[in-house]
Amino acid sequence: MFKLKHIKEKLMTVSAVLLSAAALNVQATATYDPASGIVDLPVVEVLSGGSSAFYSAQLQLVGDGLQLIAANPIAPTTGQRNVFDSDTSSVHVASVTVGADSFYAKLKLVPGSNPMSFTIDQLVNNAFTGCPGFALPGPTANSCILSGTITTNVTLTKNIVWVLEGPVYVGGDNTQSATLTVNPGTNMELSPFGGHFFHGVERVSTCESGLQFIAI
Repeated sequence: MFKLKHIKEKLMTVSAVLLSAAALNVQATATYDPASGIVDLPVVEVLSGGSSAFYSAQLQLVGDGLQLIAANPIAPTTGQRNVFDSDTSSVHVASVTVGADSFYAKLKLVPGSNPMSFTIDQLVNNAFTGCPGFALPGPTANSCILSGTITTNVTLTKNIVWVLEGPVYVGGDNTQSATLTVNPGTNMELSPFGGHFFHGVERVSTCESGLQFIAI
């Protein structure tokens, strides 16, 4: 069960490892120098409304958070990159490796911070590690089935192929309010059995970017 409290408890455990011992592969979108405590983000796309701008940026490790120390405009680029979504005040780092594992990281802007500072909101293994408690094993490798009613705050991650089977409700009818968050790059397959859809009741679902629906 991906309750926000449980996510934050996990992040507190692993964030120190990420910030002190991260070594990035060629697909990674950031590098960390433990000697200087600087995180280098060569490409950051800043989304604002219907427009975007591109920067190279550096973050400095300060305590258990990160602080912006440099940001320089660069030419627009395609391919894998980091994204700052001004609507959600979130930075999405597509790939950072910790030991033998690759993780997706989500940073949250600290409101009113000057200079800009961030906390680590999510750290999710990019490899499939099994289905969470609110889903069932899917019909294909690395897939999980979503069905019925989601009554707790949950996050759908890109390391799993999510299969919608029948109507999926988010929250109960005027009770058990819940929020569905969909991480960037997340894929969903529509079950061939039909009748698949999301139905928001008390809280609307949150799709931050990259959601793909694939009919099978």
